[in-house]
Amino acid sequence: MKKINMLVVLNEGSNFFQFEDLFFEKIHAELLSFGDLKGSLMIKRGEEILAQARINEYGTHAACACFFRIRKNLSK
Repeated sequence: MKKINMLVVLNEGSNFFQFEDLFFEKIHAELLSFGDLKGSLMIKRGEEILAQARINEYGTHAACACFFRIRKNLSK
């Protein structure tokens, strides 16, 4: 299993995901699926797990990789 840790940081007045020296506004499921759609996403604040999602295909025409089961507002 490959594991990537990203932080949420305030940069020039806006929140971004940060990985090393890169900043992202959004995280796309394709980036975390490692090519086989078996990836997952865990959102933590400190050691508390706020949400978890698996990555799976969605749609019948040109299916895309999507996060499933994150439905709560995490902006606290």
